[in-house]
Amino acid sequence: MAPLLAILFSLLFVTNTGYTQVIAGIRANGRIMLHGDTIHICKGSSINYLSAAQGSLNIYWRFNGGLPLTSLGIGPFAVSYNTVGFDTTFQKVVGGAFSDSTFIIVHVSDIYPVAAYNFSPDNVCGNEIIQFTNTSTTGAPLSSLWNFADASASTAQNPAHQFLSAIGLPGTQVFPVKLTVTNVYGCKDSIAHDVTIKKIPDASIGNADALVSFSPFNGMSTFKKCNNIPSYNFKFNNQSSTVANNVSYKIQWGEGSPDSIFTSWPAGQVITHNFPLGGSTMTVNVTGADGCIGIKKFIVFLGTIPAGGLASLGNTDICSSDSLRFLITSIDNNPPGTSYSFLINDGAGPQVFQHPPPATVAHHFDVGSCLFSSNNGINTYTNSFGAYLTIENPCGSNSASVVPIYVSGKPRPAIFLPTPVVCVNSVVTITNASSL
Repeated sequence: MAPLLAILFSLLFVTNTGYTQVIAGIRANGRIMLHGDTIHICKGSSINYLSAAQGSLNIYWRFNGGLPLTSLGIGPFAVSYNTVGFDTTFQKVVGGAFSDSTFIIVHVSDIYPVAAYNFSPDNVCGNEIIQFTNTSTTGAPLSSLWNFADASASTAQNPAHQFLSAIGLPGTQVFPVKLTVTNVYGCKDSIAHDVTIKKIPDASIGNADALVSFSPFNGMSTFKKCNNIPSYNFKFNNQSSTVANNVSYKIQWGEGSPDSIFTSWPAGQVITHNFPLGGSTMTVNVTGADGCIGIKKFIVFLGTIPAGGLASLGNTDICSSDSLRFLITSIDNNPPGTSYSFLINDGAGPQVFQHPPPATVAHHFDVGSCLFSSNNGINTYTNSFGAYLTIENPCGSNSASVVPIYVSGKPRPAIFLPTPVVCVNSVVTITNASSL
């Protein structure tokens, strides 16, 4: 159905004569859609629909041009589109004698991008920075996803990358780097090229102190001592698998002291260094006989389990399109290296801060809380959002919350006409059918 017919349909479809408020709403592929919005999709793909309606569970859907054609309820519904052009999705919500409706436009395309890229230099040490240049065409703007075949990826348009996992004695390793580009319709193309990398020395080190824990934290190898003391002497040993080929070592301690440089580090030798309270990023560089440099980073942390609280600075019963501010409390004694993640469970991403965080954080609510739920660890509150603060460092984590937060949907203006066609000089009764 053409967009103009869709608009006429929506005007005739809204007939509000009931007694309780209902508001239609569509979420498509995780995105809240405004009335009359357009969503783009590639031919042969699907849209995942979920109701964002409020006030009733009696929800009727019609997916023009999609399969299936109709459905009932909240969802989710996976609807596939196989015909190029413009289609419409309608939703009607009924509560008693009261109803509301909305629609969106679905634009289906078969225009595919053409993936292409180049890179420079090639056949260099893994510590060398290689620049990748995206030369893809057709259907701009394009989003990019790079897979470097070393367990890392990037969404940058033109990323720079080091292949620090190419570890071993002198030799080469080939990485098939793949670029996938996607246009606004979701149509994709990909291409891969082999990148030849000279192997680098192993810069692994280990823990030589039974009073210190050594384990991963947020993907990084971490030495941690969980005590509230001003400083501590951490102890390290060499665990490189390429010791026979290593000709020099450099340790960048990461807490402001000068680097340590030496030409030999036997496997049984322990190196100590004093670190202050908090977290430091220590970098170990090992140079091989061919000049290639192995690089590994470690977190060294001294501190305690963090604390903190969260409080609302306003009424937590609000309307959509309003904002709330929240106060972060009781964090003064947390050590450097502590992170704070603030999240509202309305589909928005978290706000992340390093210590010290801001005193207050704010959030704008675009949708109502109907059909959502929140939990404070004891009670669950239906039809509400929650504000959650997670406080974390290598020694542990803590959390705080503000629940429930009730967000009412905005009223939707609407009118009712007894007939769409009238004669000149006739009296017409126009009824206000707006949601209250």
